[in-house]
Amino acid sequence: MAVNQEPAWRNTPMSATANADPTADGIAWHAVAVDDVVKRLATDIGKGLEANEAAKRLQKYGPNRLPEGKKRGPFMRFLSQFNNILVYVLLGAGFTKLMLNLWVDAAIIFGVVILNALLGLLSGGQSREGAGVHPQHAIRGGADATRRRDAHDSRGAARAGGHRAS
Repeated sequence: MAVNQEPAWRNTPMSATANADPTADGIAWHAVAVDDVVKRLATDIGKGLEANEAAKRLQKYGPNRLPEGKKRGPFMRFLSQFNNILVYVLLGAGFTKLMLNLWVDAAIIFGVVILNALLGLLSGGQSREGAGVHPQHAIRGGADATRRRDAHDSRGAARAGGHRAS
């Protein structure tokens, strides 16, 4: 009878939710014990990667960054401002006022809804611009991390697999 040589964590079944978005190599790294990660990545917790090994991994795998998010156009961002239960209540009240021939009340309600959507669109655009001006503060912009190479800590955004981040 053959003995299974794979580590126990590879044979542990996971829920469908956990398997819904596996990493590129199919390993759920967040669920792996630290010692197993260190062994699989051929690194050392105390020293980190050697500079030449980090350069090889950076060349092979590329920088350790999250993918860019899908950008929505201004029209879709404007429409998304209406996706709120309170806005639905206001729109319902506005249409009710229209059916009762209360035009002024309906116009005020619809004006408030439109003004709310415009303010939401403008404030959302300003927050996105602020994140673009300071990319080191945005997660998707490549936040700095402390890395360990050759037993020395340094700061930077480009990291290769096997770095010890703190």
